[in-house]
Amino acid sequence: MKKGETVIWGVAGLISLVAVGMGFVAYNAPPELMPTYQVDSKEAARGELAYRKNGCPSCHKIWNLGSSRGGPLDGVGSRRDQDWLYRYLSSSNPQVMLPSTQKMIYRMPSFAQVAEQDRADMAAFLASLKDRAIEDARAGQASASQEGTP
Repeated sequence: MKKGETVIWGVAGLISLVAVGMGFVAYNAPPELMPTYQVDSKEAARGELAYRKNGCPSCHKIWNLGSSRGGPLDGVGSRRDQDWLYRYLSSSNPQVMLPSTQKMIYRMPSFAQVAEQDRADMAAFLASLKDRAIEDARAGQASASQEGTP
């Protein structure tokens, strides 16, 4: 191997080692040290910590953070309300409420054993994850219907 090739491979190895180290630190960092999303209540802020503490990012992705095994949760608050999300997290068999076509190993587990306050807070957090396009369209429809009534 030529001297220039050795340098190139050495630099490539160093970059790879740094990337793996950063990934390890980000994946194993305590929940309170991870980047946060802007949430609209104390319950949602606690719910974000509960979401991380219960390992949800190991299956779900929010705004490109986490895994895509269980599907992204971007904008879930525009599709489901907080009450539905709480009932879903509290269900002993979430497949009854929302059947999955994924392999059994990737299906949503029950969080019924998680503390009630954590489930309520996670539901508040997930409900706060809105899709701006959907919310803007709903706001536009609401203002249009109000303008049409005397």
